[in-house]
Amino acid sequence: MTNLNNNNTKQKQPTWVVDVDQVKLILQDIRRLMEDLRSLHASRVGSVFGKDLDDMEIRIETMTRDVTDKFRRAERILKQVGTATRRAGGEEAAIGANIQRSLAKQLQELSVDFRQSQRKYLAEVRAQKSGFDITGATSNDHFAGIDLSTEEGGFFTTQQVQVVDDLQEAIGSRDQEISKIAQSIEELGTIFKELAVLVIDQGTILDRIDYNMEAVVESTKTGVTQLERAEKAQKNARPMKCIFCLVITIFILLVILVLKQKYLK
Repeated sequence: MTNLNNNNTKQKQPTWVVDVDQVKLILQDIRRLMEDLRSLHASRVGSVFGKDLDDMEIRIETMTRDVTDKFRRAERILKQVGTATRRAGGEEAAIGANIQRSLAKQLQELSVDFRQSQRKYLAEVRAQKSGFDITGATSNDHFAGIDLSTEEGGFFTTQQVQVVDDLQEAIGSRDQEISKIAQSIEELGTIFKELAVLVIDQGTILDRIDYNMEAVVESTKTGVTQLERAEKAQKNARPMKCIFCLVITIFILLVILVLKQKYLK
């Protein structure tokens, strides 16, 4: 019996309720990924060389893309919720619009937080690259025109040559990383603007719904007042009809009485 009741409850639920639950789960995933990304950012900035750096950069890029995609997905689902609730109309439209606006605000706040985190990471990466440029520029100027593999550059040890190569590779890697972070920040800016529009639109829809509901309430009150007046007028009309009938009856009786008196005389 309980299972039947649960099934009936699920069947009665609007389809957009499932979408709302899905957005809430996406919000949880975004928060978790953002925490993991902050830890990775700190580890990556704190490292200059190492075998795990490439893997770390790949993980950062993948997770950043995942977070951005989740923002996009949540935004699409919220738009679906808005469409479904507007079609439903009535009280369901008001409730759905309110929920949609609340979730859109949460997404917007998260996008701001994530954008700030990305900007901070970008500044740190640029600062680290500037440090590489200083050491790298000195090394490049000093080593310019020297073939490190020839006898002219033979006073360099293999380890020193490797350090120079690693520095140059790190600078190139930082350039790519800066470009990707900047692109991510730009995408987040676009998402933020779209969410802002969504929040404003839903606020307008809610205001319109509230206005319409208030208008309906006022119309209902006016209708009730008019009905009360009509009922009162109808009640007042009944005694008047009775009085009118009595007057006519009395008049007829008086006429009969007068005629009767004349006949008797």
